[in-house]
Amino acid sequence: MTQIRCGSKTLLTGRHKGTPAMSTLKVVSQTTSTPLVRLVEDFLASCRARGLSPATLKRGYVLHLERVFLPWCAQNGITSVEQLDQRTIDRFSSKLLGDGGDKGQLSRFSVHTYVRTVGQFLSWCRKEGEAATGKPQLPRLPRRLLDVLSRAELAAMEDAAPYERDKLIIRVLADTGLRAGELCGLRAEDLMRSDRRAYLKVQGKGLQERLVPLPPALVRRIDRYQRTRPADADTDRLFIGVRRTIGGGYEGLTPSGVLQLVHGAAERDPAAAAAGAERLGRRGRPRRGCPSQILQRAARGDQGGAISRRRARIGARRKRRRPPGLAQRGLG
Repeated sequence: MTQIRCGSKTLLTGRHKGTPAMSTLKVVSQTTSTPLVRLVEDFLASCRARGLSPATLKRGYVLHLERVFLPWCAQNGITSVEQLDQRTIDRFSSKLLGDGGDKGQLSRFSVHTYVRTVGQFLSWCRKEGEAATGKPQLPRLPRRLLDVLSRAELAAMEDAAPYERDKLIIRVLADTGLRAGELCGLRAEDLMRSDRRAYLKVQGKGLQERLVPLPPALVRRIDRYQRTRPADADTDRLFIGVRRTIGGGYEGLTPSGVLQLVHGAAERDPAAAAAGAERLGRRGRPRRGCPSQILQRAARGDQGGAISRRRARIGARRKRRRPPGLAQRGLG
């Protein structure tokens, strides 16, 4: 019998007497467990009970605590939360800022994320009655200006798209600031109208719903696109694939498909050579450019009073007010 350690698991492999020649593989839990490790497991269980998505737990809390924080504690002989005083927490932050991680130097943004997660864990410990005295000091982050797309670049991408569906998707991303996953989740009934205004009912992160206003010209384009929708579509999604599947029907568009069509439009645009197709098709550029363009238009005063500066600031923070009249109509 051979033991192989793999992270927090121990793999037992080997051949037993009287069994076939094929090796057996068994995964057993790690035998050594400290009070600190058990507290982290309880904290992760509490996060799951709060309804956090599996992706948030895996990429955020589990990665930061089990693969960064707990190994550092094990190397420094820290087995209980009582040992995590202010000096110990400061040494952890200094180690990340100075030495980095397993793959080299870490950015201040990464260190800020790791330390913030540890702070959330220690705050939870204090609420549970544990003697957690240390409070992490978040490193100061540099302030950077986002490199967003201009309206001319977005218009060039829209003109370069081969299908009307692709043109419409690029325009929706530019005018609403939706994420790719939010756009793919839109259904035909999510286009809502109230008081001669139109809105998209969007479900964002954490199953949070919000209403995003649409310009009249964009509403007319969405209506024309819906009238050309194939009758044998296998989904109620607003945006579907251009080609049929193997079964002969149509399926909803995926976030990967959205990114591919954005990249394709950027590469087809001759004007993209100066700015670079990679910059035009980079993930998140259209979404970040929407609030920036609203602010710029409001500052120039070329909106005709339709969008005030206060409204632009609210839109830039993605915290739009609830439109009037929806509750009375049963749409809210």
